[in-house]
Amino acid sequence: TSLENSEYFARFSMMTSLCDFELVGAYMWDDEPVITSFGPTMTFEHERLTMGGGSASASLGNFVLRAEGAYYNGKDFYEDDYSLLTSDYVHYAVGLDTKIAGFSLSSQFIQKIILDYEDSLQDDQFTYTATFSINKSFLRDTLTAKIFSYVEFGDTNALIRPSVTYDFGAGVVATLGANVFIGDAGMYGQFDDNDMGYVKVTYNF
Repeated sequence: TSLENSEYFARFSMMTSLCDFELVGAYMWDDEPVITSFGPTMTFEHERLTMGGGSASASLGNFVLRAEGAYYNGKDFYEDDYSLLTSDYVHYAVGLDTKIAGFSLSSQFIQKIILDYEDSLQDDQFTYTATFSINKSFLRDTLTAKIFSYVEFGDTNALIRPSVTYDFGAGVVATLGANVFIGDAGMYGQFDDNDMGYVKVTYNF
């Protein structure tokens, strides 16, 4: 409850004839705690991070080009023996959106780069992920079919999320979907045995 535990954020944004952009900065707590001591009782701590970055988007004909990125200072990474190494890292994404024959298409490429890298770190120095999305509405926009997927490279693996949503009217919307994991390792492949389906019904009043 003290001011020293506060987080500080700043943002400047502008819309121009060429593109929309924003600059951001933060002095914040890392949402992911790290283990600072082992034993019968482990100690977890949240560390401070300083972040600076920005984003921009521009229309190019029937396409929308998007980019965003940030530089993080003071991140703790685990080494093989679970000791901690503090390093900076960069995280950025570039994306492209368009519409073709009534289909909304979107894709983006995401990369994370650990600076001052040591071979003893459990994390890879470079991680690459791509996302793909396609959706289309039918029956006067009451039925929407969508497929969204994450694909991680290196240990190639993926999460595919198909869904169908129907608007019954009167505030009732139902969704039938699934999460399908593909691969043997990696962020998503480790959950290969945990494919699932779901039904969601929403009533707005």
